Amino acid sequence: MKRAAIAAALVLLGSSLAAAPASAYAGTSSAGESPDASARASSYCYSYENIIPGNGAWYKIPRAGNTYNCILESGNNSVAVTVLQQTLNRCYGRGLAEDGAFGPATYNALMYAQSVEGIGVDGVYGATTRSHLKWWGGGSICTRGSQLGL
Repeated sequence: MKRAAIAAALVLLGSSLAAAPASAYAGTSSAGESPDASARASSYCYSYENIIPGNGAWYKIPRAGNTYNCILESGNNSVAVTVLQQTLNRCYGRGLAEDGAFGPATYNALMYAQSVEGIGVDGVYGATTRSHLKWWGGGSICTRGSQLGL
């Protein structure tokens, strides 16, 4: 009886850990993207900027104020998430609703893109992901962030 209760408790604990947002593990990202927990709340992306590099494309890149150095993760809701969802759909073939809600589908799509790009897979959008991700520039144009100066 005790073994069954312990096993059930471990299953519940394991499922709650798997469902926890990346913020629950601040500082543990394999890509080195997670800032200290105290800095997280002020560093979430909430808007975007259009970059027009001269190749005929028009790229939308998530921002926080005047910086691209920001985070997107599970639980975020913003136009910056919509921009990320658009890129994941058009450059990585994901079928996301472009609703601005960073939920499980966006998390899984971002982990897929991180895997394709050969970077740490943690489902958190930050500096490493920004520079390696291919960004949608309209039509069928997708360009790596590092080529855009990100």
